[in-house]
Amino acid sequence: MSRVLAGNPRVHAELRERVLAAVEELNYRPNRVARSLRVQQSSTIGLIISDIQNPFFTSVVRAVEDVAYRHGYSIFLCNSDEDPEKERLYLNLMRDENVGGIIVTPAREKRAALDGDVVAQTPMVMLDRRMVDVEADAVLTDNLEAAHRLVSHLIANGHRRIGAIVGGADITTGRERMEGYVRALQDHGIERTPALAIQVIPKERNGAEAAARLLALP
Repeated sequence: MSRVLAGNPRVHAELRERVLAAVEELNYRPNRVARSLRVQQSSTIGLIISDIQNPFFTSVVRAVEDVAYRHGYSIFLCNSDEDPEKERLYLNLMRDENVGGIIVTPAREKRAALDGDVVAQTPMVMLDRRMVDVEADAVLTDNLEAAHRLVSHLIANGHRRIGAIVGGADITTGRERMEGYVRALQDHGIERTPALAIQVIPKERNGAEAAARLLALP
């Protein structure tokens, strides 16, 4: 049966037809986990995003799934909800499921939530953020330069009292965007006002509360 299902051409036509008829009659489904263990290759990619309610990550999931589908892969999707413990659980679960690779948006920049053998055993790509002490490929935005350009644009249009809401200092995107914000102020000779720059865990409610605090200032 395994040779027939694998498409092995060295199977007699009559036998192939009998096996396929039996498969259809019994509604047989192969055990994908067992197969991946046997051939040491999986057609599933693990995808861990930090906030499934964030429209940015919704678009990311769609794009990853589209490309994976075109190449014969399926997606195992998990939402860490910006929680390092959930992220660690899902990373280890994906290792146990023997996925072919992992794409992850890290909840924090340190590898404390990451068991070391996950990286050693499974190909990994980081998306949007990095774990600074993990050797893995990453697809990133130049957050420092982007924040610097945004703030410089506002300054060029005559603004001096500029607020910022960015991710926490323990998330690479937040730290880099804050650095770009501060550097732009310095480059234009504007003294930084600490109350105008707020760092939060990047969730919608946190952002709304931070915006309300900024708008309540003189």
